[in-house]
Amino acid sequence: MPTEIIEAEAVAVKHRNATGLTDLLPDSLRYFRHIEQIVDSIVNSFGFRQIILPQLDPASAYTEALGEAFLDRTIETNLKDNKEKYVMRAHPRIGVLRSFLENNLYSWPPPVRLTYKPETVTKVNGVLQHQRYICLDCLGGKDGITSASMLLILRKLEEALRTKKSK
Repeated sequence: MPTEIIEAEAVAVKHRNATGLTDLLPDSLRYFRHIEQIVDSIVNSFGFRQIILPQLDPASAYTEALGEAFLDRTIETNLKDNKEKYVMRAHPRIGVLRSFLENNLYSWPPPVRLTYKPETVTKVNGVLQHQRYICLDCLGGKDGITSASMLLILRKLEEALRTKKSK
């Protein structure tokens, strides 16, 4: 075995992912991307628009929305900006709500239909948990049509995924 490979293996063993964090490798990624394509196709036909959010959130957003106790589940960073402390995203909705307000998305005609694909890292009983989501949000739409649309989207997703699974 060439020495470069042996040295690379030694480095890999020394620098492992933290327990609870996973890499998405090609075979799994192919399946994940296939699911994403199905979801994107359906939700786009209902007027959803995709946003991409940073992996960091202001710690104060968690304390205001979920209380001080939730900060125990967050992963702190060394990043501070204007005295604000930042943490790794620990809840999928915190970033979209921050973005909605910060970027004046409330000025768009309601309901504002957004789709986003956050990843979260949380600590539960000292163990890291890494999760990937595909999220839909209808902000400002509390009417029967919006609720019916969301139910119809879920139905179409279920049908599309069941059809693909049975093939």
